[in-house]
Amino acid sequence: FGPGAAVPILSATLRTSKPTDLILNVNMECSIFTRLITGPSGNGGTDTASATGDIRAWVEIDNQVVPINSISNPPQNPPPPGNIATDSVTFCNRTYSRTVTDAENPLDGQDIEDDYIDTKNANSFTWLRLNMGSGIHTIVVKATLTETVTGDATAEAVIGNRPLIAEPEKLANDATI
Repeated sequence: FGPGAAVPILSATLRTSKPTDLILNVNMECSIFTRLITGPSGNGGTDTASATGDIRAWVEIDNQVVPINSISNPPQNPPPPGNIATDSVTFCNRTYSRTVTDAENPLDGQDIEDDYIDTKNANSFTWLRLNMGSGIHTIVVKATLTETVTGDATAEAVIGNRPLIAEPEKLANDATI
């Protein structure tokens, strides 16, 4: 997927009774592909290029972001919703940068380089949603790619295999996570 879009990558529906807390574990394989093209600036190229790709994911239950940290206060009431900026997690991050120099004298512009780097890793993170309340709930895991480039560069993301494990739990009424 391309940069900036919040893409749903997993979803589930479940029924809970009150009071129920929910442990949400997200695992995913992800790859970031970066490409840089550089050449001496004196011959129409760019001598420096850099690409950074960052995949961040978060969990939403009933269209509200699940916070990473929450307090059950007062007991049995759901905590306030989180926000994407503070409650999303980096699953993949890659920065690739290069600077080239034409070392010949006189400069002949032959020092051009075209690289391609990709990575793949599998990572996991666990969220905890306190005091779900009774009813049918929709869980959606979303991800976004942030791309930062300078020069002639690109970064793209691919998310591979990924499970969502939602485990009901009964924690203490005054739990702090």
